[in-house]
Formats: sequence, structure tokens, C-alpha cells
Amino acid sequence: MTKYPDYIRQKAIQLRTEKNMTVGQIADQLKIAKSTAYEWTKGILIPRTQTQTEAQRQKGEMIRKKHEKLRHLAYTQGLEEAPELLKNPMFRDFVSLYIAEGSKTRRNEVAIGNSDASVMKMSTYWLRKYMNPERVIEYRLQIHADHADEEVKAYWAGILNTSPTKVKVIRKSNSGQLGHRNFRSAYGVLSVRVFDTYFRARLGGWMDYLKKLWLYFDEDLE
Repeated sequence: MTKYPDYIRQKAIQLRTEKNMTVGQIADQLKIAKSTAYEWTKGILIPRTQTQTEAQRQKGEMIRKKHEKLRHLAYTQGLEEAPELLKNPMFRDFVSLYIAEGSKTRRNEVAIGNSDASVMKMSTYWLRKYMNPERVIEYRLQIHADHADEEVKAYWAGILNTSPTKVKVIRKSNSGQLGHRNFRSAYGVLSVRVFDTYFRARLGGWMDYLKKLWLYFDEDLE
């Protein structure tokens, strides 16, 4: 560290305590290294002024409202396009399945899991079709200790047309002493997940539209 005169150190402390300057501002003002300014003033906190706090609050509120508006637009889009999209029986099956088994706890996540290959192939198709192409699907496979990793990863990779290296294995915490037990889920339980806030909002519109059709279904018209 460069040796500076003591009065420079005192000036740095003064700028921090009296002017509430940041480390960077002090370094620029006194033409010293930021690391030096930090060492001299690291124990002196800058008080947050009311103006700073309000400005930060307003900025945060603007960002929140922006994303809330975008989510609302995506949800409205989902409601408006649902009547046409749901004419496709496979798409309708996907939305129905998601209502029953999909993850609905997070507004930025679309995720569904099952042990049935046909269910996961169909679900993954629609995720890929409507997700933001810049997002990445995560494949998480839950298996027993007695499953063979590479075999089950290769199985699901073949079903979903992806690389086995993209399938993350999560082992269930059993003893590993299952002998010759016949698994109900011979290839484990696969979950597919994508973090996509606006796809999730759009999916919310599809689900709500379909649920309203079910709610007002008249048995007499069957």
C-alpha cells in the first residue's frame, strides 16, 4: 500500500463523516487508491438520508409495477388465446394435467413431474413450444439407491430427445438394500422445470379459462 501523509488520511475520514462520501468518491477526490480509502474509513458508516431512502423506494416500486403489468398482459393474453388453443386436444390434455399435477406455488416457475414417459414427453413438448427460448429446461430425476444411474438417465434422455448429461439425479434416502424389489417407477420420477415468469402467467390464463368451462359445465347438455 502506498504511504500517504497523515493529513490525507484525516481528510478522508472528514469527507466520510461530514460529507457522507462513498469510498469511490473519496478515492477520486483525494487521488488515492480505493483500497486505501476503504481501509481508512471501513468502520464509518454513511447514514441513509430520507431522500436516498425515498428515491430507492420509488425506484423499487417502479420496477415492481413494470413487472406486474407485464405479468398481467401475459395472463390476459393467455385468457384471450385459450378458446382457440384449447381446440387442440393434446394442448387441452396438457393444461388439464398441469391443473392437476403442475407446480403452482411460484409465479416464475413452470414445473411438472411424473414417472410415466408419455406424460412427460407430452408435457415437455408444450413447455418447449411456449417457453422463452432463451430459458433453459431443467431435468431432475428422483431414483432409488438401487437404480442404475446411467441406465435411467439414458432412458429419459431418449424419451425427451436431450442429453443424458442434462439429467440431474436425486437419490431417495433409502437403505440401498432393496434386493429384487420390483419398482412401481422402474425409471424413477422425472421433473421438468423452467423459470419463466411470463410463460407462467400465460399458463395461468389457460388454466383459469379451462377451469371456468368445467365450473359451468351443465350435465344436462352432455
